[in-house]
Amino acid sequence: FNLFIWSHGVILLGNKSGMKIGKMLLNPNIIACAVGILLFVGEVTLPSSIGTCVSGFSKMVGPASMLVIGMLIANIDLREAFRQKRIYMVCFIRLLLLPFLVIMLMKLSGSTGFHVYGREIMCIVMFAASAPVAATVTQLAQVYDQDSGYASLLNGVSVIFCILTMPLMTLIYDWVM
Repeated sequence: FNLFIWSHGVILLGNKSGMKIGKMLLNPNIIACAVGILLFVGEVTLPSSIGTCVSGFSKMVGPASMLVIGMLIANIDLREAFRQKRIYMVCFIRLLLLPFLVIMLMKLSGSTGFHVYGREIMCIVMFAASAPVAATVTQLAQVYDQDSGYASLLNGVSVIFCILTMPLMTLIYDWVM
Protein backbone atom coordinates (compact mmCIF):
# COMPACT_ATOMS: atom_id res chain seq x y z
CA PHE A 1 0.00 0.00 0.00
CA ASN A 2 2.70 2.47 0.98
CA LEU A 3 4.70 1.78 -2.16
CA PHE A 4 1.55 2.31 -4.23
CA ILE A 5 0.42 5.51 -2.49
CA TRP A 6 3.89 7.08 -2.54
CA SER A 7 4.45 6.20 -6.19
CA HIS A 8 1.25 6.01 -8.22
CA GLY A 9 -0.66 8.29 -5.84
CA VAL A 10 2.02 10.96 -5.98
CA ILE A 11 2.20 10.66 -9.77
CA LEU A 12 -1.58 11.12 -10.08
CA LEU A 13 -1.97 13.91 -7.55
CA GLY A 14 1.29 15.67 -8.27
CA ASN A 15 1.06 15.39 -12.06
CA LYS A 16 4.56 13.91 -12.08
CA SER A 17 4.35 11.58 -15.05
CA GLY A 18 8.13 11.52 -15.44
CA MET A 19 8.87 10.50 -11.85
CA LYS A 20 11.80 8.11 -11.62
CA ILE A 21 11.48 4.79 -9.78
CA GLY A 22 14.67 5.55 -7.82
CA LYS A 23 13.13 8.74 -6.44
CA MET A 24 10.01 6.80 -5.43
CA LEU A 25 12.05 4.16 -3.63
CA LEU A 26 14.08 6.82 -1.79
CA ASN A 27 10.92 8.40 -0.39
CA PRO A 28 11.25 8.56 3.44
CA ASN A 29 7.98 6.64 3.84
CA ILE A 30 9.22 3.75 1.68
CA ILE A 31 12.59 3.74 3.44
CA ALA A 32 10.86 3.59 6.84
CA CYS A 33 8.74 0.62 5.69
CA ALA A 34 11.82 -1.18 4.34
CA VAL A 35 13.73 -0.61 7.59
CA GLY A 36 10.71 -1.85 9.57
CA ILE A 37 10.48 -5.00 7.47
CA LEU A 38 14.21 -5.65 7.87
CA LEU A 39 13.99 -5.17 11.64
CA PHE A 40 11.00 -7.51 11.80
CA VAL A 41 12.49 -10.22 9.59
CA GLY A 42 15.87 -9.95 11.31
CA GLU A 43 14.15 -10.12 14.71
CA VAL A 44 16.19 -7.10 15.80
CA THR A 45 15.45 -5.83 19.30
CA LEU A 46 15.85 -2.09 19.61
CA PRO A 47 17.60 -0.55 22.63
CA SER A 48 15.08 0.32 25.33
CA SER A 49 15.37 4.10 24.83
CA ILE A 50 14.61 3.80 21.09
CA GLY A 51 11.97 1.12 21.72
CA THR A 52 10.19 3.38 24.23
CA CYS A 53 10.23 6.27 21.77
CA VAL A 54 8.91 4.13 18.91
CA SER A 55 6.26 2.61 21.20
CA GLY A 56 5.13 6.08 22.23
CA PHE A 57 4.78 7.16 18.61
CA SER A 58 2.92 3.97 17.71
CA LYS A 59 0.41 4.61 20.50
CA MET A 60 -0.14 8.10 19.11
CA VAL A 61 -0.86 7.11 15.48
CA GLY A 62 -4.41 5.84 16.05
CA PRO A 63 -5.63 8.81 18.11
CA ALA A 64 -3.90 11.29 15.76
CA SER A 65 -5.62 9.68 12.76
CA MET A 66 -8.96 9.86 14.54
CA LEU A 67 -8.40 13.55 15.25
CA VAL A 68 -7.60 14.23 11.58
CA ILE A 69 -10.65 12.29 10.42
CA GLY A 70 -12.83 14.00 13.03
CA MET A 71 -11.67 17.42 11.84
CA LEU A 72 -12.36 16.42 8.23
CA ILE A 73 -15.87 15.19 9.03
CA ALA A 74 -16.59 18.33 11.09
CA ASN A 75 -15.70 20.54 8.11
CA ILE A 76 -17.83 18.82 5.49
CA ASP A 77 -21.41 19.60 4.61
CA LEU A 78 -23.01 16.16 4.95
CA ARG A 79 -26.11 17.18 2.97
CA GLU A 80 -23.91 18.17 0.05
CA ALA A 81 -21.81 15.03 0.42
CA PHE A 82 -24.80 12.68 0.34
CA ARG A 83 -26.17 14.41 -2.79
CA GLN A 84 -23.12 13.49 -4.87
CA LYS A 85 -23.73 10.23 -6.73
CA ARG A 86 -20.04 9.58 -7.45
CA ILE A 87 -19.31 9.35 -3.72
CA TYR A 88 -21.76 6.43 -3.45
CA MET A 89 -19.97 4.65 -6.31
CA VAL A 90 -16.53 5.20 -4.78
CA CYS A 91 -17.76 4.02 -1.36
CA PHE A 92 -19.45 0.97 -2.90
CA ILE A 93 -16.23 -0.03 -4.67
CA ARG A 94 -13.96 0.71 -1.68
CA LEU A 95 -16.14 -0.58 1.16
CA LEU A 96 -18.06 -3.48 -0.42
CA LEU A 97 -16.74 -4.63 -3.80
CA LEU A 98 -13.01 -4.57 -3.01
CA PRO A 99 -13.28 -6.42 0.32
CA PHE A 100 -15.70 -8.94 -1.22
CA LEU A 101 -13.20 -9.63 -4.02
CA VAL A 102 -10.42 -9.99 -1.43
CA ILE A 103 -12.53 -12.51 0.52
CA MET A 104 -13.26 -14.47 -2.66
CA LEU A 105 -9.56 -14.45 -3.59
CA MET A 106 -8.70 -15.74 -0.11
CA LYS A 107 -11.29 -18.48 -0.44
CA LEU A 108 -10.13 -19.54 -3.91
CA SER A 109 -6.43 -19.47 -2.97
CA GLY A 110 -6.90 -21.30 0.33
CA SER A 111 -4.72 -18.67 1.99
CA THR A 112 -6.13 -19.34 5.45
CA GLY A 113 -4.54 -22.79 5.42
CA PHE A 114 -0.94 -21.58 5.12
CA HIS A 115 -0.50 -20.90 8.81
CA VAL A 116 -1.96 -22.07 12.11
CA TYR A 117 -3.47 -18.62 12.58
CA GLY A 118 -4.18 -18.17 8.87
CA ARG A 119 -7.86 -17.43 9.35
CA GLU A 120 -7.11 -14.67 11.87
CA ILE A 121 -4.29 -13.23 9.73
CA MET A 122 -6.49 -13.15 6.64
CA CYS A 123 -9.26 -11.53 8.68
CA ILE A 124 -6.85 -8.65 9.37
CA VAL A 125 -6.19 -8.40 5.64
CA MET A 126 -9.95 -8.30 5.06
CA PHE A 127 -10.27 -5.49 7.64
CA ALA A 128 -7.59 -3.50 5.82
CA ALA A 129 -9.39 -4.07 2.51
CA SER A 130 -12.71 -2.89 3.97
CA ALA A 131 -11.35 0.20 5.70
CA PRO A 132 -12.53 3.65 4.63
CA VAL A 133 -10.79 5.87 2.10
CA ALA A 134 -7.46 6.84 3.65
CA ALA A 135 -6.92 10.26 5.19
CA THR A 136 -3.54 10.08 3.42
CA VAL A 137 -5.33 10.85 0.15
CA THR A 138 -6.74 14.05 1.65
CA GLN A 139 -3.31 15.04 2.94
CA LEU A 140 -1.69 14.33 -0.45
CA ALA A 141 -4.42 16.35 -2.16
CA GLN A 142 -3.56 19.28 0.10
CA VAL A 143 0.19 18.92 -0.49
CA TYR A 144 -0.20 18.78 -4.29
CA ASP A 145 -2.87 21.52 -4.54
CA GLN A 146 -5.63 19.17 -5.67
CA ASP A 147 -9.29 19.13 -4.59
CA SER A 148 -8.75 18.38 -0.91
CA GLY A 149 -12.39 19.27 -0.23
CA TYR A 150 -13.62 16.40 -2.39
CA ALA A 151 -11.02 14.08 -0.88
CA SER A 152 -12.31 15.10 2.57
CA LEU A 153 -15.87 14.36 1.49
CA LEU A 154 -14.83 10.90 0.31
CA ASN A 155 -12.96 10.24 3.51
CA GLY A 156 -15.75 11.47 5.78
CA VAL A 157 -18.58 9.68 3.99
CA SER A 158 -16.61 6.44 3.73
CA VAL A 159 -15.90 6.57 7.48
CA ILE A 160 -19.63 7.00 8.15
CA PHE A 161 -20.60 4.16 5.78
CA CYS A 162 -17.86 1.98 7.24
CA ILE A 163 -19.90 1.78 10.45
CA LEU A 164 -22.32 -0.45 8.50
CA THR A 165 -20.12 -2.03 5.84
CA MET A 166 -17.29 -3.34 8.02
CA PRO A 167 -19.57 -5.49 10.22
CA LEU A 168 -21.29 -6.70 7.03
CA MET A 169 -17.96 -7.68 5.48
CA THR A 170 -16.99 -9.41 8.73
CA LEU A 171 -20.20 -11.45 8.58
CA ILE A 172 -19.50 -12.35 4.95
CA TYR A 173 -15.92 -13.32 5.85
CA ASP A 174 -17.16 -15.58 8.67
CA TRP A 175 -19.78 -17.12 6.40
CA VAL A 176 -17.42 -17.74 3.45
CA MET A 177 -14.29 -18.72 5.32
